[in-house]
Amino acid sequence: MRTYVRQSSGLIVPATRKLAVAASLTFISSDVFDNNASNVVNNGTPGTNTDAALGGVAKAWGGVSPGSNFFAYRSGIAGARYLEMATTTAGDTTINKVYIDAGVADYHVEAVMKTLPGAAGGVGKAGILARSSGNSDGYFLGVDNTTGNVVLWKRTGGFGGSWTVLATYTPVPAIAAGGKIRLWVKGSTLKSYWNDTLLGTITDTWNTTIQLGGVFSNTTGTAAQFDNVCWYVG
Repeated sequence: MRTYVRQSSGLIVPATRKLAVAASLTFISSDVFDNNASNVVNNGTPGTNTDAALGGVAKAWGGVSPGSNFFAYRSGIAGARYLEMATTTAGDTTINKVYIDAGVADYHVEAVMKTLPGAAGGVGKAGILARSSGNSDGYFLGVDNTTGNVVLWKRTGGFGGSWTVLATYTPVPAIAAGGKIRLWVKGSTLKSYWNDTLLGTITDTWNTTIQLGGVFSNTTGTAAQFDNVCWYVG
């Protein structure tokens, strides 16, 4: 059973979670996936809302994939569940992603990566997405397990589009399962974090208005697993 503690701010959080939230940040929503095991998204059909256990309000999950068997579901034992994403089978063009409408275009989105994406078959990307359109476009900050780096990509052109590398980071110490990944978007500024350490800041003007953000998986190996997904403003 997961143990919760109360922070000085009044937030109730899992005792194992390192939640570094500045006083200037306000929760939009959150999900620790500990309610009944259920689909978050199944073949594009949302199953549940976020549970808002860490803060914010419940928001409807949405999702998209060009594959026919796309799903994301709450897995694990009661009290210690997490989000598991389906692996992909259509190569580098197939992306599974789930998201909420944050209600604003400037926000932080973060998640604990319970597992690193498996790279068997040559594709192993998973992490955070922001300003994502209803197809495969958006900003993607993720672990590339073929290189061991954290990479910020921009993807345009829809399901048949292409990845553009905006920045590549090599965290020290090296990435490992259980790390926390976060992307902050404000105007044309994008900041990338690993375990609350700023990896770098870039500017890009491709899109500054889309409000959808969440997590993604593009892996033909081990399924990506996430926990404690949070959205903030500030």
